[in-house]
Amino acid sequence: MMADAYRKSSSYEPLKPTIIEIPLKSKKRIVSLRVDEDALAVIDRFVARKGVGSRTLLISRLVEALAEGLKENPDNIDKVALTLKIGSKDFTALISLNS
Repeated sequence: MMADAYRKSSSYEPLKPTIIEIPLKSKKRIVSLRVDEDALAVIDRFVARKGVGSRTLLISRLVEALAEGLKENPDNIDKVALTLKIGSKDFTALISLNS
């Protein structure tokens, strides 16, 4: 999983990409999420095709990667980027934390 950090500035230039590896942990807390049904259907199809475990495992890893990325200096982060590598192409979704 790859996380890009952005510093507050007029141009959001990504820092050097950091590879974050999240090991499975035996003890976790429960979090309840409200997610659009269509989004869950897409995630479920992806999990079934790729055999990556379960929807819960995939979402847990994404949340843990986000937390790991926020550890260093969360005050300077105002956007989060999720980059999916699809073959030779990248698809990036930006989430603004200031809106």
